[in-house]
Amino acid sequence: MTARDAARGARLVLHQLEYEQRTFWRTPQAVFFTFALPVLMLVVFATLNSGYKVSVFQGRRFVEYFVAGMLAFGSISATYGNLAARLVFRRESGQLKRLRATPLPASTYLAGIIASSVTVSVAVSAVVLTVGRVFYDVSLPASLLRLIAVLIVGSGAFCALGLALTTFIPNTDAADATVFGTLLPVLFISGVFQVVPTGSLMDRIAALFPVRHLVRATLDVYAGEPFPWLRLLAVVAWGAFGALIAIRRFRWSPR
Repeated sequence: MTARDAARGARLVLHQLEYEQRTFWRTPQAVFFTFALPVLMLVVFATLNSGYKVSVFQGRRFVEYFVAGMLAFGSISATYGNLAARLVFRRESGQLKRLRATPLPASTYLAGIIASSVTVSVAVSAVVLTVGRVFYDVSLPASLLRLIAVLIVGSGAFCALGLALTTFIPNTDAADATVFGTLLPVLFISGVFQVVPTGSLMDRIAALFPVRHLVRATLDVYAGEPFPWLRLLAVVAWGAFGALIAIRRFRWSPR
């Protein structure tokens, strides 16, 4: 590949990213649920548990623990959930099939939609951090760069898992049920909404899934612990697994 080809490919990805961003922001329902749900849950749970402290989080306030959990939840929702549902709708409505007949390379299209999902994930994280700081006096982590790195790696991995999930969703009607059915139970046992005792049965089960590792990595960064390389490695491994499934099974045409 020449430098000119690489530059042209980059321009196409940026163009697709711009298109995906315009599409997202012009869909009020998607914007509302993607941004409002983590903030609403933060307000409700932080208010209900305002007097609690979390021993597994260096004795800090529950709201600080919950902000870290909502950062992981927002990133996963903006990537795994939204990406899977959007692609299934486009596949079953014939949009992806028509796209394959255009000169746009498939890799460029997927790169653009993944980049858009990661961008939305970062925006959701910024909103959660702002709400936590302004309304609940939650301090920012010592290193924002480390937090951004953790969230971007997690977002990329869950984009790959979202792509893989589309291959198991037969039609549009099954999209939301499949997304929430595979995600919500893991969110609960992974300590996103409440503290899961370390070493408990739920904790050991959750350790098999990437959500737990992303949540713990976010908590480690927030608490000023050493960079969570091993936890991120587990998340990346799951992302690679999802990418492999997507490469082998991804369909552009409806059933």
